[in-house]
Amino acid sequence: GLGPAFAAVLMGFLVVLGEGRTPFPRHNVLKTWKHTIDDLCLLGFRYFHPKFDVHGTHAVATSDLQMCLLKTGLLIGVDFRYNRWVAGIHESGKKLWTTRSKPSFTEPTTAMEKSGLPSPADGDGEDALAIKPGASIVNSERKNKVDFYEHAHSADGIIRSSIPTDEEGVEVWDFDALIDATGEKTVLSRNLGFDRKIQKYGPAIGMVINLALDPSIPAKQHPPEKVTGIGNLADTTITELANQGIHAENAEYLRGRTHFIALTMLKDAVFKLGILKAEKPTIRESLVRENLDMEALKNTARRIAKCFDLGHCEFAPNNAIQIFDFSARSQLVGTHFLAPFPFFACGDSLASPFWPQGLGVNRGFHSALDAVWGVYLASKRGSRLDYAIGPRTRELTVDDTYVNEERAQAWKLMDFVYFGSHLLSEARTWTIDPLSRYNIRYLTRVQLESTLNDRAKEYVVSQK
Repeated sequence: GLGPAFAAVLMGFLVVLGEGRTPFPRHNVLKTWKHTIDDLCLLGFRYFHPKFDVHGTHAVATSDLQMCLLKTGLLIGVDFRYNRWVAGIHESGKKLWTTRSKPSFTEPTTAMEKSGLPSPADGDGEDALAIKPGASIVNSERKNKVDFYEHAHSADGIIRSSIPTDEEGVEVWDFDALIDATGEKTVLSRNLGFDRKIQKYGPAIGMVINLALDPSIPAKQHPPEKVTGIGNLADTTITELANQGIHAENAEYLRGRTHFIALTMLKDAVFKLGILKAEKPTIRESLVRENLDMEALKNTARRIAKCFDLGHCEFAPNNAIQIFDFSARSQLVGTHFLAPFPFFACGDSLASPFWPQGLGVNRGFHSALDAVWGVYLASKRGSRLDYAIGPRTRELTVDDTYVNEERAQAWKLMDFVYFGSHLLSEARTWTIDPLSRYNIRYLTRVQLESTLNDRAKEYVVSQK
């Protein structure tokens, strides 16, 4: 959500961003591609975090990323509204109103709230364990062995005929277009009629451990960062974990504001560690809080930390330990609509990643910029748009059909980015226009020619 906000401001739009959180407590480290790091540096990341090594591991702490985008957004004029969730839309499509977040409707913002355990003020980091079960598949229809469709809550359940402005805490925001970046569990898109397709994979569990990092200790004195797996014969970490009775398929250690360790394990391996009190039919049922032995979970995390030479470190006060289901990924069925107002989804609201691939933040940036491109084109409907192809300038008439065509094309291009960062152009060329970011010349070789519109085909020819 922070990404499209400042991109839209740079295109001349007035932007109001409703942020459901008040703090940014997430310590998890995100694996990124070099292109993403380069783009972040162009947005001022090195200015706000001068110790960041652009030539090191391509990874960044979530909270550092959020603060960079927040500060850059404030500098260029994004209007941030904290502790705000969309509560309804006036039926004319011209009013957006929100209420103050309430505990019964607000996703917990800290690891302690998610786990029901004490906050840092009430307990130390040792007890700050987070439980994050995978999203449940409810109200769903099974299409085949792996595909489920979770149906929309309603086609217009959030569009209201009137705005109760007398309700305490209500703010009314005028808008011409709306972008949803509220995450995989988005309520906004679901209330606006979007179904969600869920693809189930083999059972798999992820564990994340955040340990307190002393910033006064030089980086050279910390263990080296690593990403390893069963097939990596040059690294013995997986073997050391197995000798401890911890059978992981993959493991990684990265540093941000914390020492960050992530592992992937099968349910049977977790059960044998005593973390699960009983073996349930599904992972979702297995990872409910009542079925978890918190002491065994904490002891396992300690043993894992020792294998990374971090046994002396205390647990971080927030998001100390998370265990969750990543056996599925999901995406909206549809990406946008143009009536009664332009609406676009991006980030995990549009398509959630398969966790071990580390693609969420990389694709999230592009889907956000694609959404702003859609808003820009929607604002040009009924007029002619000039665009440059090589040394020449072309004109096209923008209408609903063309906006839909561009949006479908952008989605197809972004979907192929799953296969590697080499499908992207250099970050210095990036704009909201998808043609500036995706390596169209390469993508046409993988039979995407039929999805490209005339503008994209001219672009390919000019590049040749």
